[in-house]
Amino acid sequence: MPLFATNIILQVVITTVVFLVAAVFLLWYVYLYNQRKKKHEEEKRRMEQQFKEVLAHASVEVQEQTLKTIAADIHDNIGQLLSLTKITLSTVNAGVDPEKATRKVEDAVRLLEQSMRELRQLAAVLHAENLLAEGLPAAIARQLERINRSDHCTATLHCSGEEQRPANPQRELIAFRIVQELLGNSLKHAAASAIDVFVQYSDAGIEITVADNGKGFDPGLAKQQRNGMGLHNFEERARVIGARFRLSSAPGQGTKAWLLLPYG
Repeated sequence: MPLFATNIILQVVITTVVFLVAAVFLLWYVYLYNQRKKKHEEEKRRMEQQFKEVLAHASVEVQEQTLKTIAADIHDNIGQLLSLTKITLSTVNAGVDPEKATRKVEDAVRLLEQSMRELRQLAAVLHAENLLAEGLPAAIARQLERINRSDHCTATLHCSGEEQRPANPQRELIAFRIVQELLGNSLKHAAASAIDVFVQYSDAGIEITVADNGKGFDPGLAKQQRNGMGLHNFEERARVIGARFRLSSAPGQGTKAWLLLPYG
């Protein structure tokens, strides 16, 4: 066979092999792309489902906490006001001392007006969705007002920056539930006498810091024990809403928790 014909056949074979290799590589690339795309879609569906579950759970927890707070306020505040109103009115004797009776009736009216204000405040937060109607700082402020009314702890809210709402407002509800739990831990477990909550609106998102002067603890040790589930819950909920969460504490040095919730 002439050398020229041999070269042509060799070039055809090489070209064919190159095309076959390219075709196999292309098919393999398409296969891997589809697998990655499928995995991404499955992960996206899983995250969406997890978000819905966490949102539903947080909504129920917020409602339960709200109802507990309302029950306590009715018993401790409104109940006492109405009892005082009843006692005041029961001692009214217009026939003996009309002027004194008038003062007592006026006192009773003021007590009833205060009771009505308390009831209106409770009605405003009866539903979880209403808690965040005026924004996250307003919802946190209501929680701190109730803490301050207990006279066991001083709670202060510090806000800075121009308030913005996340693209998905439902993420605020989960963030609010995280703050609720942090406040509850400061009161129940840390026995704090002072709590400061900082809400800062920055370019990165909504930064929330909850700091107390309680007895503190060792986070590393807590994670190894059963009570470490609370820390894992904070981290998991933050992850689901695309937020970042950090907590620092030490025995006798209080606790500080930081949450960054992006707007997007």
